[in-house]
Amino acid sequence: MIVLNEVIRDGRVLRAAEALRDWYDLTVLGVDRGHFDFDPAEQRCRLGLNLEWVPLRWSGRLARNQAGYAARYLEAFVGLLRRCRQLRPTVIHAHDNTALPVAMAARAAVRCKVVYDAHELYRDQVSTQPLSWARPIHLIETWAMRHCAGIIACNKYRAAIMRREYGAPFTPTVIRNVPPFHPYRPSSLLVDYARRQNRAVRRIVLYQGGVGQGRSLDLLVRALPLLAADVAVVLIGPGKEEYKQQLTALAAELGVPDRLFIHPPVDHTDLPEYTCSAHVGVVIYRNISRNHYYCAPNKLYEYAAAGLPAAGADLPPIRDFLEEFGTGETFDPWSAESLAQTIQRLLSDPQDFERYRRNSLAAARIMCWQNESKRLVDLYDRILTDSTVR
Repeated sequence: MIVLNEVIRDGRVLRAAEALRDWYDLTVLGVDRGHFDFDPAEQRCRLGLNLEWVPLRWSGRLARNQAGYAARYLEAFVGLLRRCRQLRPTVIHAHDNTALPVAMAARAAVRCKVVYDAHELYRDQVSTQPLSWARPIHLIETWAMRHCAGIIACNKYRAAIMRREYGAPFTPTVIRNVPPFHPYRPSSLLVDYARRQNRAVRRIVLYQGGVGQGRSLDLLVRALPLLAADVAVVLIGPGKEEYKQQLTALAAELGVPDRLFIHPPVDHTDLPEYTCSAHVGVVIYRNISRNHYYCAPNKLYEYAAAGLPAAGADLPPIRDFLEEFGTGETFDPWSAESLAQTIQRLLSDPQDFERYRRNSLAAARIMCWQNESKRLVDLYDRILTDSTVR
């Protein structure tokens, strides 16, 4: 299994690896980009996986520009390919389009099969890449998919686009990015955290995930003054300090600096306890690209597992889930007023709130990794037993 990051904070990669390790002799290859310190032996023990990392020895010191990124990719490519040739795997599971060229080069060298796990609709992202770079990457993806034994997409909409427009030779297998089911455990972590700074807080609106420019989190801050005075917003996730400071400044400008809290990132194994301590979960995406429009937010399922009613942007995958399971309501992702009204509706009626909570906990028993991982194991059973699959 190949991914061009440190692996240990990538929940989708870890879940896939944990599902396959019980059936196959699995090695997970990542890249140590120097983004954070970790003890390799400790992480192998903690995760129970055979993990290896290719270090970026010389390219990691280069500038963060196009030339620097290209150099880092080249060093990672060579290191990963060298290790694949040593391991001589039966199958390489390539996470993201960045790992796909490595897998195809290894396929040519050791005659293995390749499974391509597409976490995004890469050609439909908002990209800062120059067109001269983007087009070759797209052509490589199309060519590579024609030689893959299996292709994975995060939802049915993305799978259809990859088959119809991206050149996939068959419809990808849909494996959703859902968390494992765990029994609901009441918690007060976030309420206690907020009340240590503002004693008036009684209820928490939670956003968990990347705290970055493309997440439209200014909308949630702008909705905050429209909510009841005992409601606070908590953001949990990694992000650039500059953007976090912009959100804090916006809250101060709107007169609610004591009701916006930006919590440090939490390890994915500890996150459920924090999620369970909120009252409403928010999922914000805007239709600025088809990758956003056909989003596949794992936080939607994480909120359900914690029994949280969800306020979700009115986009097809989010709307489908909320309507099918009755776990929350949608809002206009361009309107702070619409978001605030949706949150208020979810919080205002105790009977409705309890109904949403029950529905969320019921949905979590269905939309969980214990069920979804069976699709991954079935895919591997098929490609390893069918001699016509190459």
